[in-house]
Formats: sequence, structure tokens, C-alpha cells
Amino acid sequence: MDNRVQTSQGVLWLSKVGKEEFEQPDLYLEQKMLLAAEGEFLTLKHRFQLSQGEAIIVSKDAGGTGTFPSYLIVLLQQGQAPQLLSHADFYSETHTIIYSQKGDVISMDLGLQNGLKKT
Repeated sequence: MDNRVQTSQGVLWLSKVGKEEFEQPDLYLEQKMLLAAEGEFLTLKHRFQLSQGEAIIVSKDAGGTGTFPSYLIVLLQQGQAPQLLSHADFYSETHTIIYSQKGDVISMDLGLQNGLKKT
């Protein structure tokens, strides 16, 4: 996925608007900032079409060795403000994420954690 995706609520994109060259881009929906990078690398990973909108997976990574990417979901539903969904356990120690979708149910395989499969 590119660092820009067309959604039902406008373009979701990463930009360094007003930032120094070395700073990481922030996440915007049209002209509204949804998330400041705060030293992390943000990457748009995957877009899912839902019956009432869409969900976009965003990866956050501090960079460097020994860091794990964590993820959040940008949920865009018809007639509602954008929501950023995250959880402390929404990361992958194996740097892996495999997606599947059945209707409005999205499943994500995040590899192994402490020898156990993490979904």
C-alpha cells in the first residue's frame, strides 16, 4: 500500500507538513491530522472494505533493532467521526501480520509470542 489511500471520507495520507526533513510524517485524513508520528515510523498497511465504511491498518515502528511494530486501526464509518483503535497487545514480535476478512469480521495473525500463536 502506498502512503496515500482514497477512502469514503477522503484521502488518508502520511505527510511531513511543517516538519523538519529528519522528522517522521504524521497521519492525516484530508486536511485533519489524526495521529502525530512522535518519533515513530507510520506506514499504511492494508485497507478493508466494510458494509458501513472501511478499516485501514497502520503500522507504528520506533525503528532500529529489537523493536517490534505495533498496529492500530483507522475505522471510518458512514456518518461518524474517524476512530483510532489500538491496544497494548496489538503488535508482532515476529514482524509478521497476515490479514483475512469474512464480511465485516477481520482476523489478523501476528505470529508467535512466547511460543503461542497470536491472533
